[in-house]
Amino acid sequence: MKKKNTILIHMHHLRDFIDDRHGFYNQYYNNIKPDFHNYRGMQNAFTFGSATDYAIKCYYLNKDNMFNTDEFASLNKTDRAMVHSLVNAYIDKYKGFEHFHDFQVPNWKVPISIRGLKNNYLIYSSPDLVALTYFENQLMIIEIKTSGDKDALETLDFQTMTYAWASYRWNFKIPAGVIKRTIKKTRLKLKQKETEEDYIKRLVIDITDNENGKYFKSDFRPITKEMILEFEKYLHEIIKEFDSCLNKKYRYYKRTDAYWGL
Repeated sequence: MKKKNTILIHMHHLRDFIDDRHGFYNQYYNNIKPDFHNYRGMQNAFTFGSATDYAIKCYYLNKDNMFNTDEFASLNKTDRAMVHSLVNAYIDKYKGFEHFHDFQVPNWKVPISIRGLKNNYLIYSSPDLVALTYFENQLMIIEIKTSGDKDALETLDFQTMTYAWASYRWNFKIPAGVIKRTIKKTRLKLKQKETEEDYIKRLVIDITDNENGKYFKSDFRPITKEMILEFEKYLHEIIKEFDSCLNKKYRYYKRTDAYWGL
């Protein structure tokens, strides 16, 4: 009997495959990134978010040099001040509500073997943070998102449910729930005849003196074993679809609203 290959696939790859098969094919087979990746504003948003997320992780993990990253260094002066202010305001806002300890960034690689498939799979995922609650020592998944949107993103989406599933399959530890913290980029604009220095001062004051929490949103959703097992059924079907598409271009079909010409 022919031995199956084992394919390592990141959770993000599965997410991209679900959302846009043709875009997935172009990006991971032909190295053609989606058009929006080339927009300067989008590239800056990725860099801004990475610098913010990394600094907050350093805070929780008690690491020095929170802002010593290539992403932070590549930002302009205004964005660096904004990241710095948002991170410090985040710490001030939540430090009295962090009833957790033993913060970590795990890297889970969970095997999936399904009868009838050509390959076995290792699903790789790494949440922003996990921590244990005081007293009960229940596992909590903490996801940090930097967003320019007005509304917070769904807490139990495919990404965070994959983390919960991976935790359970890794060591049978069922997370108590997911906390999703959304950090919103300020919409304040430079005023006419306002200097950059005055604009930065106004930004910092607006962020650090923010009492109504308009820049931060925190949501919590509990998780049960039944939810994880139900999600796993979906995940198996997704893997079956993914496996059936390998090396078959026309199974990576386009979205209905996309251009279908050559």
